[in-house]
Amino acid sequence: MPVRKSQVSASRKWEKANPHRTAYTKLRRTAFSFVNPKAGSRAEEHIKANHADYVEDLKKLQEELKKKLEEMKMNQTVKSDKAVSDDIKSKG
Repeated sequence: MPVRKSQVSASRKWEKANPHRTAYTKLRRTAFSFVNPKAGSRAEEHIKANHADYVEDLKKLQEELKKKLEEMKMNQTVKSDKAVSDDIKSKG
């Protein structure tokens, strides 16, 4: 089913009104496509041609993701601790 001009126009309007969300979803799609390329895609072809580098890059990404998740976990704990501390101060 072809996409109507009005649908395209509405999509572009939403993208313009939501630039951060639009950019975020583009980054996310790119990351997922690198990790799990579609069968028969050019990405898959390039990855096969550079298999050893691809494996190393996935390992590096795994480590970076692990670090980032730990960092975010620590930041959440700090924010949570601060909220408790602020609550105690406001009651005291």
